[in-house]
Amino acid sequence: MSTPTGQLYLSCSQCGTKRWSNAAVENGRGRLRLDGTVYPVTVSRVMEPAELDQAWSARVQKLNQLDAPASQPPPPDAPRPDDWWSFRVEWRTS
Repeated sequence: MSTPTGQLYLSCSQCGTKRWSNAAVENGRGRLRLDGTVYPVTVSRVMEPAELDQAWSARVQKLNQLDAPASQPPPPDAPRPDDWWSFRVEWRTS
């Protein structure tokens, strides 16, 4: 998801049980493919509640704008779940 200011986030529920999120916490280096181009990125787990709320808000807004979401999006005023993790994505040069 991306915020109105352009900050990019990757997020998931129950991240503690997922391989990719645990690898991201351990290493932080990744690659993001966008329109066929691969970009080197750094991912950092967000722990600050205010920033988590920004990422959650961006997610809710995006899902509620989709014409045909894969599942029912959360309502616009839905609170952020406790088991929801978010990672800040930043471009790196190498």
